[in-house]
Amino acid sequence: MAVTPTGLYRLAMLGEIHGQLTQTNFHFRALTTSPHSSHIGEANALIADFQTLILPKIILWASDDWQCKTLLVTSLIPSPGVLTEVRLAASTGAQGNDGLPSFCCGLLSLRTGISGRNYHGRIFLPGVPEDLSSASRLEGVSLGQLSDIGAALLARFGSSGSSNFARYVVLSRKLGVTRDPGPPPRLIYSLLGTATVSSIIARPEIATQRRRKLQRGQ
Repeated sequence: MAVTPTGLYRLAMLGEIHGQLTQTNFHFRALTTSPHSSHIGEANALIADFQTLILPKIILWASDDWQCKTLLVTSLIPSPGVLTEVRLAASTGAQGNDGLPSFCCGLLSLRTGISGRNYHGRIFLPGVPEDLSSASRLEGVSLGQLSDIGAALLARFGSSGSSNFARYVVLSRKLGVTRDPGPPPRLIYSLLGTATVSSIIARPEIATQRRRKLQRGQ
């Protein structure tokens, strides 16, 4: 029997490049047919799948200047709390060349098949290999590897993915997050703000993410 309430999880991929911390978030909604009997069971399965199926694709694409240090799953439904964490000792990018500055990212666009900006999303991935980019665009090999990351996410967690317990979703703050003034103040999440990702498009243009600039934190 599926766990109640239906879980909503944030998987944070924490890393470092050029001495700067990076954080990339992925959101997953549990299926009502999930075979797991607890939220911690779903979180453990989620982090195991990501580490086995998704992270190797990211590592293959990234410069060896970037290293993934931690995978962290937090529950948004039920109320936020750290559920599981994996610290990684040897997860450095596989591309043996310099990486662009920490605020330069590979960009994946997320589509759900529903119109409107609340149902679109983006993934910013640090560790763009300098030698595999030109004129602020990824070249063929690197773009193909970036596309493979999206394909792996869809194959396991997309709308027709093989996972029997979770789907990868876009989370709209406008539709799915409200603020409770408390005390203490807190955010309340709703599944109404989620939509399952049905396609992921790798963008050739190198994106910038100001939050990853040095001295600005994650």
